[in-house]
Amino acid sequence: MSNSNQKSAKPFIIWTLQRTGGTNLTQRLIERSGLPFAEHEPFNPERQYGDITKQWRETKDQAQLVGSIQAIIARQEIIKHCVEMVPWAVTAALADASVQADYQHLFLYREASRDRLLSLHFAQNTGVWGPKGKLKPDAEIEKIPVTKLVQHEQESIQILHKLWQYLTSQGISPLALSYEELYKVPSEQAITALLPLLNRLHLSKDSANDKEFSMAVIGRGDQGTRDKYQSIAGVDELEQALLNVDSFKPNAKMAVLEIHVHTLPNWILKAQIDTMPQVLLTGQAFDLGGVIVLDNIAPTGMVLNIRKNSIAQKIFWGKASRKIAKIYPNSTQAATARFKTGELKLIAAETLEIYLQDTNGDEYPLFKIALTGAV
Repeated sequence: MSNSNQKSAKPFIIWTLQRTGGTNLTQRLIERSGLPFAEHEPFNPERQYGDITKQWRETKDQAQLVGSIQAIIARQEIIKHCVEMVPWAVTAALADASVQADYQHLFLYREASRDRLLSLHFAQNTGVWGPKGKLKPDAEIEKIPVTKLVQHEQESIQILHKLWQYLTSQGISPLALSYEELYKVPSEQAITALLPLLNRLHLSKDSANDKEFSMAVIGRGDQGTRDKYQSIAGVDELEQALLNVDSFKPNAKMAVLEIHVHTLPNWILKAQIDTMPQVLLTGQAFDLGGVIVLDNIAPTGMVLNIRKNSIAQKIFWGKASRKIAKIYPNSTQAATARFKTGELKLIAAETLEIYLQDTNGDEYPLFKIALTGAV
């Protein structure tokens, strides 16, 4: 299709998650732009550019990764990318290359995650991933793995926030559009939400044509499977669990965990936090994991605690680790040196203290944790 009577269409990337509901929008934007396009989610391991992802996982060759993605971006292809499906390094390299090539950026997301997660679970069980998929009459849907899906949602939203911050820190102002803004509101409201997108991508024509395009986007029906979601075992438990999960919030002020390590006694061989969120919202739930290895001369009866606002609680410390045991063969405790906190939350003025405590009640501070950039 030609846009010769307008400014040239701008190549763009749609940053999203699986089952967000952006296939119809993406396809119609591609058709309207006349630009080349990649297969949807092309960096997924089994897709068009999946070898790049596989190669990165095998070699961790950053130069090769960057060069391969820059070559693809040079084609000015439209790309729809699901950020949770590939390693962060691939997404970051794609972001860098697209920024350098003056791509536009659209975040497509769900304000409410329930239907996305149910759609994902349903598709994984039935194989119905698109509108052409046919549901078998006798298809059995397993009970929803609530804990697994909630963890998946938390991690996915964290990646979206991390990417948003990554782009905005480079002076990019991404567009953001939620599924609900298109499909859960009156048509006129949905059209109003689409117009800034058409303008930014240089795809706007006249008022009547833009409205016709918008109606084609929002008028597409679903796969006819949504009414089956409510009958899946575990729906109520999932809905309850998701009440404590924050959704993606464009333009939200992100914070970074700042960890200060105290001066340690010589009988602490290692103290490290190695599992933590990269960025998070103020007040967003998170957990921490790490390793504390004691020499055999350490005081006996040690427990690991965490304290916030003068309230302390015990941390699970004793998870097995063969790797740590091999690194510290002379420590009898090293084989069970890993720890994991429960759910934590911080606001700007708060701090967390992680410390060891012996049987006499003496404390040995390890880490002080606060939020940087929190408001």
